[in-house]
Amino acid sequence: MAGPTFGFSSLAADRGTSVTVADDQSTALLGVRETGQTPNNQNNAVVLELVNNANEDFETLNTDVSLSDPRNALEISDGFQTSLGQGETTGLELTCTGGGSGTAVINTAASASSQQLEIHDLNYSYTFDYSCTGGNPGPGGFQSVSASDIQDTTPATQEISFTMNGRLSKGGTVTIAIEGLSGVNYDDAEVIAVDGPKQKDSADFIARDGGSATIEFTPQTQLKAGDQVTISIAGINTDGFGYGIITATESETGQTGGDFFLSTGSLGFFSTSTATTTDASNTDQVTVTDSDINRMVDETGYETRLEVMELIKATDGVEYVG
Repeated sequence: MAGPTFGFSSLAADRGTSVTVADDQSTALLGVRETGQTPNNQNNAVVLELVNNANEDFETLNTDVSLSDPRNALEISDGFQTSLGQGETTGLELTCTGGGSGTAVINTAASASSQQLEIHDLNYSYTFDYSCTGGNPGPGGFQSVSASDIQDTTPATQEISFTMNGRLSKGGTVTIAIEGLSGVNYDDAEVIAVDGPKQKDSADFIARDGGSATIEFTPQTQLKAGDQVTISIAGINTDGFGYGIITATESETGQTGGDFFLSTGSLGFFSTSTATTTDASNTDQVTVTDSDINRMVDETGYETRLEVMELIKATDGVEYVG
């Protein structure tokens, strides 16, 4: 069931005149609109919207929202904006954090101001039914994990991307272990951008030790299957043609995914590396030996040689020579 309860809104004009806004709050100067959508275990949903029907931009939009759900299966995943342009709409998004069906209530209080107008005392209560049993949260893990090659500039940049294969709840994490097995150093590296479903998604280094480093990504809201995140890194020091491996682990199921990357430096290899170029004139090819594979199994999240071999076969510019 869905039942709106209309509150009182007022408009303060330049000369202090106050008028009552129409009962149909979807067409008021600051309108409220129910979308009829509800979330399920696969998808979030915007359930309530605020609309700017005035002929001015609202530089300030203040909202106070409460969600009452006796089953505690719903959570606010994304709130209203703090400003609203003329004719624009901002939505309140909910996500399923548990299972089952129930009835929930959203209470919203809002006010807005522009250069000429002030709208205040807008109160709206929305009661709706939901079902968090629909959809499939997915098997977990990743559809893909990738790391860009590192070019021969110092400091260098790199992008690490992953696409979810299932749900990652708000509060979950994706941990990315980087093992630069030759030619790279992350001691001075920094995360400079995070491109995810929400602007407030964040990622940062939680460990650095030469060629090894760990990044932790935290979503601002639930991720679902198909959501892609790209993390941009700068400040990587390179010292020669080398390679590395990344392992991403999501906290919801503990599943992992990984990728192989090259460092196309021009200063030769670290003396500790057993990787060699197949041709001194061909710096686009790197070979990997048995000792390299054993080291990857020992130092990364990959548990078997077969996993590493499959990754090498799928990477351009890398050849296994035994």
